Amino acid sequence: MQQDPPQSETPPDGPGAVEADAAPTVSADREQDVRVRRNLQALLDVELPLIAVLAEKELSLAEVLDLEVDSVIVFPKHNSDPISLRVNNVEVGSGKTIKVGDHFGLHLRSYSPERVVHTLF
Repeated sequence: MQQDPPQSETPPDGPGAVEADAAPTVSADREQDVRVRRNLQALLDVELPLIAVLAEKELSLAEVLDLEVDSVIVFPKHNSDPISLRVNNVEVGSGKTIKVGDHFGLHLRSYSPERVVHTLF
């Protein structure tokens, strides 16, 4: 009977040589890709606070404590000035107020999705 020659423990060198561990790496890469996609999808489902800021003003504590029902607070912003849009309290855009049926709306004139992403990290 003829015996097969002993197998070498080291992989062959040269073009076309394949290591025995190459297949698990591809599988591990695919699993990592699936995990990243799931994490990204979960992140895209996160709800963020969206705030339309009509105007802002600073008052002293004494002035705030003096406020009462029927007080009028005058803001240093003209009613035609753009309204700030904030996500996580960071300005990401601005627009003009509009009426949508019986509701208030904001028609965006500027917007930065990049700034939205930066608010997350």
